[in-house]
Amino acid sequence: MLVRVLENKCGAGGTCAKICPELFRIKAGSRKAEVVMDRVPLHLEECCLKAVESCPNNAIAVFTD
Repeated sequence: MLVRVLENKCGAGGTCAKICPELFRIKAGSRKAEVVMDRVPLHLEECCLKAVESCPNNAIAVFTD
């Protein structure tokens, strides 16, 4: 699974980073989220999907490979 944050949609709420801090973080200076690693390890897939579902702006895209 691959994941991306769509910066143009990100509202800087930080929900994803709170739910799955191993995968998402807030960029310094912008308050928008970014992905720490593009490919989601199996042990983080569940928290990644929770972050996707919880994003109020639908700013996280998930791709299966």
